Amino acid sequence: MAEKLFLEKVYFVPAREPPHKDPTTIVASAEDRLKMLEMAVEENPLFQISQVELDREGPSYTIDTLMHFYRRFDKKVYFITGIDTIVEVPAWHRFPEHFNYCIMVTAPRPGCVPDDFHERLEKLYHSEKGFEVSRHEIGYYGNRAVLFLNVKTIDVSATEIREMLRAGESIRYLVPENVHKYIMQKKLYCEDES
Repeated sequence: MAEKLFLEKVYFVPAREPPHKDPTTIVASAEDRLKMLEMAVEENPLFQISQVELDREGPSYTIDTLMHFYRRFDKKVYFITGIDTIVEVPAWHRFPEHFNYCIMVTAPRPGCVPDDFHERLEKLYHSEKGFEVSRHEIGYYGNRAVLFLNVKTIDVSATEIREMLRAGESIRYLVPENVHKYIMQKKLYCEDES
């Protein structure tokens, strides 16, 4: 995806308090999630971690983070998110202001894109004047767009990995080996956690 967007850096931003998640269901602390992310990206110089949300008190609203990066780079940034998340964005805090600071980007995961996905996405965002869903590759898509890239992706989600761990199934080879060892050592996401 970074190559298709001609990105010099990709910033990963772990949330302190994801406002859309019940705090009682968050099993890994912000510190553990940061550590796993550091291990996962350490060998790729393209990848950087921003602690902007970890350093901010209160809920981690995406709009605040987008504004932070907009000010930092003095231009719109690409907000890359999973296809399962892109359909939730219209319900997020202060939507549709997000479009003032970013171009949203998503990519299909095998088996996760219904045939009518683009039509469904357009309906979700339909009240947004000037909104469009791109079915194409890179190009100019106006001020309010979701860019849908056709790139090869891994057919696994974080939710699936957590569910596998809770079920006692192996996640080896689905995450970097150092992250796998960390999860096992700390017993993160396991059913018998206390």
